[in-house]
Amino acid sequence: MGHEKQILEFENLTYYVKGSKIDIIDRFESVIGDKLFICNFQGAVTRVMTIDAPVKYAESMVIRKLQEEGEFDEPVTILTHLKRKRGSKSTEIFFTAVKSKLYLQYQDRIEDHDDLVILFPLYTILFNFLKKVSSKDPCAVVFRHGRFADILVGTKKRVLFASRCTGFDESQEQISSLWNMVEQDISQVEKDNLIKIEKIICLNWVDTCTDKAIQELSSKYYAFNEEQISFQDTICDISFLKAVRMVPARMGITKKTGWLLYYSRQFAHIAAFLLLLFSFGFIAFYFSYANKTDVIEQDIVKVEEQISKMNKQIALKPLNKEFSSVFSFVNDLHLYKNTPSFKTIIHDMDTAVFEPLILENLKINYTGKNVTTEIYGVIHSDFDSAYKGYQILLKTLEKKGYIITENSFNTRIDQSEFKLIFSGSLL
Repeated sequence: MGHEKQILEFENLTYYVKGSKIDIIDRFESVIGDKLFICNFQGAVTRVMTIDAPVKYAESMVIRKLQEEGEFDEPVTILTHLKRKRGSKSTEIFFTAVKSKLYLQYQDRIEDHDDLVILFPLYTILFNFLKKVSSKDPCAVVFRHGRFADILVGTKKRVLFASRCTGFDESQEQISSLWNMVEQDISQVEKDNLIKIEKIICLNWVDTCTDKAIQELSSKYYAFNEEQISFQDTICDISFLKAVRMVPARMGITKKTGWLLYYSRQFAHIAAFLLLLFSFGFIAFYFSYANKTDVIEQDIVKVEEQISKMNKQIALKPLNKEFSSVFSFVNDLHLYKNTPSFKTIIHDMDTAVFEPLILENLKINYTGKNVTTEIYGVIHSDFDSAYKGYQILLKTLEKKGYIITENSFNTRIDQSEFKLIFSGSLL
């Protein structure tokens, strides 16, 4: 969760985490600035259920089932942590059910607050922690705070069991009884799912940091890495805050505008840093480019001076008349070498001539540096076929490098006539 301010509310007590210190405050609104708000919602119920309904109707069926069982006698809001499709008409859902009236009160308080607040149900924290610490084999997470113990059993991909054990008070006798209830619940999960849980990770809070009952349990119970936190002038060794810091902000509850505000603020410093790096890089590139440009310009000036000097020297030397005929012969030899021969022109035309086409007249003229070919022919076919073939002839000659200087196409009922003049450079 980075460095956001963290507010936690358990059983009507609100805690404000400020660095390595925790204070009790009246309401989260008293803390200025954006914050992450972890709440267990008094009277909430968290469970794993298998519902005989498609995934999209799972929440509605959960509400009906909870009301039929007598858990709630008023409207309920379902906060879904995980849903898995089990067959075509069955869904496994891990959820927290909250009284709608209470949930809306929190939402109104959050919306009325000036700063951004991202809400996290308690079991969102525990579920993320389970995914981080569990292996392929199922394990259990137990969060003990006050006279309550929240239990979560599962793997990275599936939650098998979620429940809360409650003691009457926080006396040593009741705490021992509370841990016995935890152990019984976990044993029942093992029997129901035919599994063996070898690791039970325990998280504690400021009001349970002195709990020694865990030491009296089996070796598979152990406390997660603890850190020292100051609370009411006492140093407490607690572990739950580490689980809180593992949760990404995207798992919280807020409006789309809240996410936009959150991530824009989160990345503002990164964007500013990247912009600064880009500015330095651009300045360095500019000076490097300017330096290279100056060198190139100096080289161009030197080359231009050499060319100018050579041109002046050539202009001062008259052409020796003795070599005029030799130069003319070499020039003509080069010209004749690159002249397309009669055979070449016929071959190029032959690649484009199609079956109904008949050439009636062919004339090739060699004049200076150009060669001009004039052809006249008829096509014994219907107009569509004749014109299509004629177009193929034109395109083929153009691909061969010839320039069409004149062309005409006339059609009759059963045949078409055409005249075509094209030229090719001798150089």
